[in-house]
Amino acid sequence: MAQHLCFYRDLTQIAEGRIKELIRHAEEMEAHEHSFPKAGSYFRDHAVCVYLAWRDVTAGWHLDDDLERLEALAYGTT
Repeated sequence: MAQHLCFYRDLTQIAEGRIKELIRHAEEMEAHEHSFPKAGSYFRDHAVCVYLAWRDVTAGWHLDDDLERLEALAYGTT
């Protein structure tokens, strides 16, 4: 069980960092004019994909408020 917990914590930390990074990119793209006007939504969609993949891989292991926290980050409801 300890090995599963370490894997879960590592994966959660990686997913959370990646979601935050993608949201930052989205915000940067939305703050400036680009030749690709939907760049912000592109990065936001990828953040949601990271969240959904994390949720599927860690199903049954969710601790504390990880599920709600990562969902709020990915969907921008923080």
